Amino acid sequence: MPIVGQGGQLKIRLFLEGIEVPVISAQIISQPNAPAQAAIQIPPASLATRLLPRTVVHLFFADPYEATNPFVTFRGPDQRPTQQEPTAHQKQLQDAKDAGVIVPEEDANFAADSRNVKYKLLFAGEIVGFQWTKTPTNRSIVLQCVDFSNYWDYAYQFNNTDLFGPGLKAVFSGGSTNLLTDFLSSPGEIIAGLLHQKSAQYPGIPGLLSGLIRILEAIGGSYFYDNKFQGQNVFFSLAELRLRITQMITAFPSDNTA
Repeated sequence: MPIVGQGGQLKIRLFLEGIEVPVISAQIISQPNAPAQAAIQIPPASLATRLLPRTVVHLFFADPYEATNPFVTFRGPDQRPTQQEPTAHQKQLQDAKDAGVIVPEEDANFAADSRNVKYKLLFAGEIVGFQWTKTPTNRSIVLQCVDFSNYWDYAYQFNNTDLFGPGLKAVFSGGSTNLLTDFLSSPGEIIAGLLHQKSAQYPGIPGLLSGLIRILEAIGGSYFYDNKFQGQNVFFSLAELRLRITQMITAFPSDNTA
C-alpha cells in the first residue's frame, strides 16, 4: 500500500517592516561565531523582487508545547482588551463578502491562531538578497536573510599608517579611520585600552566580558544610557538607533563559566 503524504499548516507568520506577508516555508541556520541565516520562501509575486535591501524581517512560529514546557513561565493574565480590531486577513475576508464574492469557510484552527499569544519569535534580521527561480512548470522566490549581528562583521577599521590616513582603500571598503589614529600606540594597545573600559549597558560587569561588550557598543554607539557616545560612523550609528542592536546583548554578571 503506497504511503500518501498529507500537507498541513506550518503555523509560521512573516512580517516585513511590520507588514504581514504570506510565507510558504522557512529554513534557519544558526552556528557559533556567525550571524544566523534564514531562507524564507514566499509566493513568487513580481513585487517580491522589488523589496529594498536590509528590509527588516520578523518570523514567528506557533509553539504547540507552551503549556507543557517546564521552562516557560506564566507572566500574568492576558492584558489585551476583549474588543479588538479585526486583523488584515479578517478585513480582506469581510470586504470580499461585502462585494458578493463567495468566500470558502476558513480553517477553524487558523482563525483561533490568528491572534494566538503562543506565537514565538523564530528569527529577526534583514534581507540581504533573494533567489528567483523560474521554470516552465514552477516559479519560486526565496529571501536570503541574516540577523542583526551581521553589522559587526562589516565594522572595518583601518590603521592610519600615513600622515593623510589609509587613503582610498578605506573609502572603497567602507572602513572607518577614527580609532587607530595614535601614531605612538600600536593597534593592539588601542584595542587593549578599549577592553579595559566599562560597558555602557552593563557598568557593573567586571573584567574582560565588560570590555568585549564595550567594543561591540563602540561600533554603533550608545544613546540610551548615562554614558553616551557616537558610533564608528553614520551607517552604524543609524543602525543602532533604528534597531537597538546592543540592547539585544544579554549578559549574566553572576555567571562565572566560560
